[in-house]
Amino acid sequence: MQLEEMRAFMLNLNAMAQRVRVRTSLKSYSFRVVLQKDEDVYLATVPALPGCHTWGYSQAEALQNIQDAIETYIADLLKQRSNSSCGRPAGQ
Repeated sequence: MQLEEMRAFMLNLNAMAQRVRVRTSLKSYSFRVVLQKDEDVYLATVPALPGCHTWGYSQAEALQNIQDAIETYIADLLKQRSNSSCGRPAGQ
């Protein structure tokens, strides 16, 4: 096993799953968040939201940062959705 593979394996062993609740004005969402301890920081990713990841110096900071990232991600998705439906006749 190569050093990088071994390190990735060890990180996966140390990964912790958490759930984060996010509320928008109309709905509440719950996402599984994976926390991984890297050298001096905690990495947080949301498997259900591609590209949604962040980090923090502590678990609490990483969870707060990922909650902010999820809220931004969802707001952007909703904005894109409302922009793409503009100009279409009702019912289409």
